[in-house]
Amino acid sequence: MTTVTKSISPVRSSKQAAGALQVRVARDAEPSHRVSEMLLGQNIETVEYSVMGMLTDRLENPKFVGPALAHGLPSPWLLPGFHYTTFKAELSSGMSMSYGETLRLHNYKDGSKFGLVQIGRSVRAGETLAVDFWAKAINQPVEVEIHLYPPELRKAPYGIRTIVVDASYWKNYQVELEIPESTDQAVFQFLITGPGQLWLDQIHMRPVGEGHVCREVLQSMESMRIPILRFPGGCFSTNYHWKFGTGPVHLRPAVRDETVKLPAYYDFGTDEYLDLCLKQKITPMITVNIGSGTPQEAGEWAAYIADFYRRNGQQPPLAYFQMGNEHYGAWESAHMTGRMYAEALREFIPAVRNNYPDARIVALGEKNFQTLRPDDDNAWRDRVLEVVNELGIDVITINRYKGQWNESDLDKQINVVQSVTKVRRDFEELIGDCRKAGLSTKIGITEWNYWMRASAYDGRRFTEDYDVSHALYISGMIHLFARMAADMELATFYHLINPMGIIQHYTADVVESCIVELFRMYRPAFPADFVPMDIESPKLGEDESAVDGICLRQKEGDWVFLSNRHPTQSARVELGGFNGRVGEMMMLSGETPMGQLRPADAPAVKEGHVTLPPLSVLRMRFES
Repeated sequence: MTTVTKSISPVRSSKQAAGALQVRVARDAEPSHRVSEMLLGQNIETVEYSVMGMLTDRLENPKFVGPALAHGLPSPWLLPGFHYTTFKAELSSGMSMSYGETLRLHNYKDGSKFGLVQIGRSVRAGETLAVDFWAKAINQPVEVEIHLYPPELRKAPYGIRTIVVDASYWKNYQVELEIPESTDQAVFQFLITGPGQLWLDQIHMRPVGEGHVCREVLQSMESMRIPILRFPGGCFSTNYHWKFGTGPVHLRPAVRDETVKLPAYYDFGTDEYLDLCLKQKITPMITVNIGSGTPQEAGEWAAYIADFYRRNGQQPPLAYFQMGNEHYGAWESAHMTGRMYAEALREFIPAVRNNYPDARIVALGEKNFQTLRPDDDNAWRDRVLEVVNELGIDVITINRYKGQWNESDLDKQINVVQSVTKVRRDFEELIGDCRKAGLSTKIGITEWNYWMRASAYDGRRFTEDYDVSHALYISGMIHLFARMAADMELATFYHLINPMGIIQHYTADVVESCIVELFRMYRPAFPADFVPMDIESPKLGEDESAVDGICLRQKEGDWVFLSNRHPTQSARVELGGFNGRVGEMMMLSGETPMGQLRPADAPAVKEGHVTLPPLSVLRMRFES
């Protein structure tokens, strides 16, 4: 059984339906199925900006990943002036401690100071920043000055430190800078004073005493109680080599990712991810590199994860291993047919299972793959379902992004609710195909979001500005997952940090979007038993109901979530069949679909009714 939504007369505008919407919600059945907390999962994709967001580093491209620009430096590094005849910068491969790229700097002129600049650096008043770099001198010791200036360069610098690079082998050097004021436009300079040559392997600038992973980001994640975390994400997993993300951070390579031609960093890698899962009790979900990886590499990764837990005094927990990412799409660097993917599964799945005792295997279940020739067989799902029993595949997943621009607020909200319905139909088709094939395999969704603004071409680092429409779509999707949990095992939202991220960390500050609070709102109710409800609600548009809701039962009582998706009208909801006293209540609401969802005073329950303002999500707890 599932929640039954009964739509009545349509609501087109506030002029056509005066006053509050009249809604009836009734619990009239016993629990029908179990709802897993794995439906509230997240993604971390190891694209450049995501890894930067997980770290404390205030400098970009600290390991000098090329290509070099005309002045000899990789972006975003600059030279401090326009006359380069007495100074040379050269990017070279194979010289670094990780066998990657290094920077050779040569200042020819006596009495001059020349070197590297990075602008737009973020600092905060009262903090102490450690500048940490690896270098080696050529021929003679080299004196270096490290400057940090306010954006107005003629003002006094925040700090100037001098240090001598005195060794011709790779050696670590550190200086500290006290920061007197806050800005996101500070100027960092690394200058050679007078004639000299040196090699630079990497330069970092981090808050003293914090380490290389950002404590505030970890605290934000911990507050969400993330149940499952997919890593290293989607398209970037096709080029991800897990060993690069292990061991001392300063020895890890930074390479160019061939998917989007951006630097790929491993400073937040396998070791940091597993440590995060261990400390925050997160179920691991690994996206296996089927593309530039091999079955042997995948098996070694599984063995490494198992050994990690054993080294920390624990038995390896249940963990999910997803076999590749979106290989049915022509955008993937390892695009393949359904038959090729099925053959790859025959190689990769045993390699993982043989090395991880409690692996749950996840396979890609898109209906068709993108053909490059008209006469190609474009079946994908059918080819995967043919090998499910043979290989012991546990979960079949799809990815879905929705979002459509509309001028009116009402049409925006109609699209939000219709988008949830479209995903439901895709789930039903996937479940139907599995059952027709005689399979009891569970389904999942490993990337999902309401995509409105993020673009690779807008200069905004693929940022999605989360608003009320996003929040109500996400609320509707969580309700959908709960309804389908008898057949659905996992869902991981895209994306947690920076690109399309619900947490942003580009400056010194960590900024949470309203979606973080929404996931926090739902998390205490999972896991639970699903209790079907009848919902009688006016329509939003032609087909979808204005008010949506679910009921989840735990030992302490029933959690009821109600969302009013209408942009202008409140909803007076009659509550029927609920037992127990109404205890904790929480509400989030917004003024317009493109506004912010914010905490609001929860309405009182009066004579079995509760009134929801427009664009709101309410959580109630009926205590046993």
